[in-house]
Formats: sequence, structure tokens, C-alpha cells
Amino acid sequence: MKKIPLLILIILCTSFVFGQNIGIINNFVKGNFKVGFTHLTLSDYSRTFDKENKFRSIQLTIWYPASDENDEQPLKYKDYVNLFYKDKTTGIESFKKDPLQYGANDTILNQILQSRTLAIKAAKAEDGSFPLVLFIPGINEKSYSNAILCEKLASNGYIVASTSYLEAFSSDLENTPNIHIEPQIRDMEFILAYMRNFKNVNFEKIGLIGHSAGGSSAVMLALRNFNIDAVAVLDGSFIGNPGLNILSNFDYFDPKYLDVPFLHFISGYWRKNGETHIDFNNQFFNGIEKSTSFVLDMYDLLHQSFVSDMHLRFDNSGIDYKKLGFDQSEKKTDLSYFVIGEVIQTYFDLHLKGQEIDFIRELEKSKSKNPNIFDYEIKLAHNKK
Repeated sequence: MKKIPLLILIILCTSFVFGQNIGIINNFVKGNFKVGFTHLTLSDYSRTFDKENKFRSIQLTIWYPASDENDEQPLKYKDYVNLFYKDKTTGIESFKKDPLQYGANDTILNQILQSRTLAIKAAKAEDGSFPLVLFIPGINEKSYSNAILCEKLASNGYIVASTSYLEAFSSDLENTPNIHIEPQIRDMEFILAYMRNFKNVNFEKIGLIGHSAGGSSAVMLALRNFNIDAVAVLDGSFIGNPGLNILSNFDYFDPKYLDVPFLHFISGYWRKNGETHIDFNNQFFNGIEKSTSFVLDMYDLLHQSFVSDMHLRFDNSGIDYKKLGFDQSEKKTDLSYFVIGEVIQTYFDLHLKGQEIDFIRELEKSKSKNPNIFDYEIKLAHNKK
């Protein structure tokens, strides 16, 4: 047997690792616009967070269609990770900590961090008026937690704004009331008002995307505001009995009040192969009367994989799911995330841009093109006034 020189072996191994294609970064279908990016720290003086600072600090992250005149290099993914850390080393360590515990490859994680995004910091905005989409993250998720989807939408002519999840009060305080959901809803209402400073926003067309507990906040936001035009939820916490019980404490949490289009993607964890989880509860969807609504079962996505940050860290980082007792594969989870991005864009193109689209036909085409990735349930509107 011929011996392979050590240097060549190192080069071959390095090429394999660094030559890997980070699927949901490199293969996502981009739109016609470049993507601008800005990140701001705002203060809501109508609320307090701790006893030292008499206001609530809100981190606002915005992606927007940018002019072709921008020639600057886009951000690297590590720039997102370091947004909330003064010490960059701490940010990187936090990004890697959990994936490494589950068997992730540190070299692949480094490659993800070095990957180029679409976002160009402080890029000149494209002229025109664009629909606004608010992305509402889940508990402990940052504003960039679904950055790749936000970039995709911005490249296709949407302005996307988000803020990180923040509890009602600082964890340093003792004996404070437990307030859930409401602080995040008010954060998003604050952002809605602030975005009027962003000259290119079309406030006649506003969409919401929420993940996990953020999905609950998205629904509640739509139930109590008449300026929302479409809602998309990524495995919202109210699909399970514990999350549904929390929302039931709100008097206005009632599907009969929802009169805008509703789209809910749920994890294969809840129902697959004819089996339904004991905590699964589709009560909200079943109670909708005034809007045409959809539930899409994403067979091969775990809860965290609906947002790009955790998808990258867990699905694209070399973790062997089979060793952890799951049958998910990187190929299928990536394809599932792509499908979600395409379906959400089509959904918003229909409801926020007014394009003539047969949404059910588009879902059927996607099912045919991507077999065994998802199925869907539809509830047509009736008694709409």
C-alpha cells in the first residue's frame, strides 16, 4: 500500500472540512435586491427593566432592500454572533458551547462563523416603498436568530425588523411578578411605532413571523392590532397544551377574533406517521372562522431547526442525530428550511404585495417537488365580516 505524504493528507482533510457547503447559507435562493443591515439600541421610557435604569432598553435589528450602488463586503456570520457581546471571544464561546456538547465539529463551527451573509452594514437603502415584516424570536433567542430567512425576505423586497427576547424584568431583581408574553408584545408594538422613522416602509402592509413563544406573541399581536395583514408562525408554543394554557389567561386569546391570513409550520415532533403527541393541541387553528388558515407539518424538523442560528449550530455542524436517537439528516433538515423560506415568501407575496398567486396550487407544487418533507391542513374562511 502506498503511503500518502503527511502534508498531502492534511491538505485533503482540510479541504474536506473547509470545502463543506453550509447549505442554508450558500444555497438559499436570493432575490433581486442587495441587503442592507443596521442594528440600533433604543429606550422605551414608558417601562422599566431594573431599578438602576429607569427605562427598558430594546435592541432593534433591521434588514432592508439596498441599492446596487453598495460595493462593501457583506458581514460574516460571526458579526451577527458578536452583536450582543463586548468581548468577541465570549460571543464565539457562547455560540459553540451547546453544539460542542452534542458532538459538533469545532472546525465546521468555525467555518460557519466565517461564512459570508447577504447583509451589508449601513448600506444605502433602495428607493421605493416595501412591506414591513416583524420577526419575533422565541425565549432567549436573539434578534438575528433567523437572520438567513430575514435576509432572503429583504433581498426580495421586504423590510424586516426584529428584537431579541427580553424578560419583563432584570434577572438580578428579586420578588418581581411573573409576566409572560405581554413584555414581548409591547416590545414589538414599540418597534412598529419606531419603524415610522424608516422612510421606505409601507405601513399599509405588515406581516408577522414568530418562532416558538414568539409565535404566541405574533398571534396575540395580531389579535389586538388592526394593522396586521398576515401571520406566519414557526412551531408556536401554543400548539402544545402547556403553551396553550399560558395564552388562555388572556381574555382576548380567542381564534374567533383572528381575521387575517394565518400560516403555522409545526415540527414533526407533534404528529407523524399517524401518531400524535399526547400534548398536541390544534385548538386555535380549529377555532379560526374569519380567515383562511394553514398548518404545515414539517416532518423532519426539530423545534430548534425552524430558525437559522440553531439550524446552523445543530443541523449543519456535524452532529450525528442518529447517535442522539433521532432520524433527522442534514440534507432533509436543510431542504425543510428551504421549503419554509419559499412558502413564507410566496405567502407574503400574496398577502402583502397583492400578487396573483394560487397559494394552494403552490403548496401542491412544492409537495410534488419535495416529497416526504411536509403535508398541510387547510381551513377556509367563513362568516367573515
